[in-house]
Order: sequence, then C-alpha cells, then structure tokens
Amino acid sequence: MGLFLVSTPYHSRFSRGLLWVVAPVITALGFFAGAALFNRFRRLPRLPLSRLYFYPLLGCSIGAAVVFPFGPMLIVFGMCLLGSLSMLLFEFVAFRRLAGTTQNSAYETQARKNGVKP
Repeated sequence: MGLFLVSTPYHSRFSRGLLWVVAPVITALGFFAGAALFNRFRRLPRLPLSRLYFYPLLGCSIGAAVVFPFGPMLIVFGMCLLGSLSMLLFEFVAFRRLAGTTQNSAYETQARKNGVKP
C-alpha cells in the first residue's frame, strides 16, 4: 500500500482505478497465505484452498466497497476489519464442520464396538 501511495502521481487515472480494484484481491491473498501456512505448520486437516480463499476475498471486497465512499485511502481499515472478521467466520464454520465429523466418527466407533451397524 505504501508503494502504491508513493507512486500514485505517476499513474494514469485508469491504472489508479485498476489498482484500487486489485487491492482487496491482494489483501485477501495475504489473509489466505497466513491461514494456509497456519494449517500447514500445525498439521491440521487439509482444507480446500478455494473455500479458504473465498472468505477473505469476500470480506476484503465488502470492506473496501463499504468504506470507499468515505475516501479511497480508508479502504485499508475496511479490508483489515472485515477481512479479519471473515477469517473468524471461516474458523467458526471449519470448527463446526470438524466437530460434526468428529462426533459422527466417535459414534460410528462406539457402534462398531457394540456390534451395531452405524
């Protein structure tokens, strides 16, 4: 963002507009990379990358769109806030999905021990 702000006077109007549109995509890529690396280092179950990228992309895009009318420079705050909240939502959804599969797995294991078909 700093490089973009410093080089703004040298860009045409079209390239500035294009860079403002690309900013949420690149910011979402940063959120995505952090979450993917966290899952990799913690050896958590692999997640579909498209689902992992969808949440921060949606959050950063909405954050930028909501704040842009108040001033283009403020989109950073909108992207940061809604990008973080979208990752929190992603973690909540992933946790619920994991808890559901773990609970079903525990039920099936117990049923097999008792000789009952799950």
